[in-house]
Amino acid sequence: MDIRQLKALAGERLAAARYDAKKLALIFTGASIALSLLMTLLNFVLSRQMDGTGGLAGIGTRTLLSAIQMMAMLGGSLAMPFWNLGYTRAALDTARDGSAEPRTLLSGFRLFFPALRLFLLQAAIFTAIIIASVQLGTILYMLSPISEAAMLLVEDLLAGGEAALADPAAIKQLTSVFWPMYLLITVVLLAVFIPVSYRLRLVEFSLVDGEEKALKNMVTSNLRMRGNCLWMFKLDISFWWYYLLQALAAALAYGDLLFPGSDVAYWVFYLLSAAAQLAIGFAYLPRVQTAYALAYEEITMDKNNGQVL
Repeated sequence: MDIRQLKALAGERLAAARYDAKKLALIFTGASIALSLLMTLLNFVLSRQMDGTGGLAGIGTRTLLSAIQMMAMLGGSLAMPFWNLGYTRAALDTARDGSAEPRTLLSGFRLFFPALRLFLLQAAIFTAIIIASVQLGTILYMLSPISEAAMLLVEDLLAGGEAALADPAAIKQLTSVFWPMYLLITVVLLAVFIPVSYRLRLVEFSLVDGEEKALKNMVTSNLRMRGNCLWMFKLDISFWWYYLLQALAAALAYGDLLFPGSDVAYWVFYLLSAAAQLAIGFAYLPRVQTAYALAYEEITMDKNNGQVL
């Protein structure tokens, strides 16, 4: 299907939905931002409490507050992927028959263990890719002529003993001379990471669509995306404006860097960022996610008609 036709169809499905898709997106985005705000506020308060309990007498209090802080942050971080799965299910229901409703957003939590297995398997795959890319990039750098200057510098520093290695100027010089290696590692990482990411683009849609076995889900996604990665890339590029708006809204939260040490500026820019994200989610998230759900439907139907599955 042509991308323009896909987007037009997404608009039709949104218009025909039984529950207002923008209200659903508002609930989803609002709850996400509320959780983020709660975690940020808790972190802020606990950090201030820990700063006020100095000395040996307050070490127990600081330890307790730090543990509460870590548990709260971990709990919020763990909840978000399952909440996101709920909206993926809602987008798929909207694309199919318009049956999505607020309680659909909770469906991701009902897939807790299958989703957890899938997330862990994804994390293992991408961690392995990062480690392998770093090793391969380092080997390629060491075998290339451009590493000679860096090796000579390392030899000189080693000959100078521990004092030379601990010198801040020497560390800065090492960092500057090794930049080709960092660049090469980045290139290798992107060359592997991007294709693998696109091959696994359908795993979350497959999960909420009933494919709960993590390994089978990944194999299925890989097969379905064969020959469709470029098309999906074009679909991503067509939404460049949406991702740009999201990036700008997120960057707004760092506006307090212009006013170092000001808690008021920190919260003002944080709330402005949250408001911008809420507005973007309300206005555009339904259109974007429904288009991706229709892309999943199109690819699945294409493969089920005999090409791969």
